[in-house]
Formats: sequence, C-alpha cells, structure tokens
Amino acid sequence: MLLKIRDQEFITWSGKFRPELKNQGVYPRAFQDKIPVWLGVGGTPESFARAGRLGLPLMVAIIGGETERFRLLVDLYRQEGERAGFTPDQLKVGLHSPGYVASTDALAVSEYYPGYAELWTKLGRERGWPPVTKNQFDALIAPRGVLVVGGPERVAEKLLRHSKALGGC
Repeated sequence: MLLKIRDQEFITWSGKFRPELKNQGVYPRAFQDKIPVWLGVGGTPESFARAGRLGLPLMVAIIGGETERFRLLVDLYRQEGERAGFTPDQLKVGLHSPGYVASTDALAVSEYYPGYAELWTKLGRERGWPPVTKNQFDALIAPRGVLVVGGPERVAEKLLRHSKALGGC
C-alpha cells in the first residue's frame, strides 16, 4: 500500500488490516517525484530477495556478530533485483549498526560500554539471552565486529570495512 501511495495519487487497494480503498485520493502529495522508501531487513533470505524484486534500497540491520555474514544475503538482494529488471544503481545498500564516536578509542569505549551492557543485559533477561560480557563487547568493536565504536579514525576505517564486506554500501 505504501508503494502504491508513493507512486499514484489515486489508489485502489485491499488487504488484511484495513478496509479496502477504491480510487481513493491520497493527500498531501510529496514534493519530490518519488519519496525514498528503504526496506529494512534483519537476516531472512526472503526479506533480502523481496527487497530486490521490489527494487527498493536495502537497509541491513545488524546488531551483533560480523558484517561479512550478511554478504551472501546482500548478493541475493542484488541478484533478485537485477533479475526483476533493476539496474545496479537502483539497488542501493545501507547499513544500520549501533555505534558511538568520541575523541579517542579509549574514551569511546569507556563512555559507550556501560550503557550498552546495561541495555543489552536487560533485553537479554526479557528474551532469554545471557548477560553481556566485556569480552563479547570487545569482539563486537574489533575490526570485523559490527559495532562502530571508537575515535574518528577507527570509526572511518570500520565504516569502510563494513562497506567492503557487503560489496559496497
């Protein structure tokens, strides 16, 4: 429905969660030709493939582990998008990953870790995960880990590494 609203002033639509629309005008209209709509995904192959088939830019949400493990899914997105007739420049990839920048690496870690550990330990209690440890955190901020935490140089290097790991984003 969102894509129909984006692309057409008048829409006819029926679905599961709201009454159907018949030639309904949707206002106000966007100023630009097409409102940018990105599809956020978290790890199922079908969600990556669907984004490609729709030709929507992809926002990969990675909250743990290593960025490289999403490369095959990003490749699947691009393959499905090209199969559906979209050009590589239409198949954009972005990365959503938690992070924190301070003036130095040590300051970033000392300021970020306590709140990170508190939040994820609380979420873990609710969801059955073990408490966060400093060793886990250190692995997540390591060069291949997903968290972007450090001084400006480390963060810039990590963002470039993430982009390369996903085939460009």
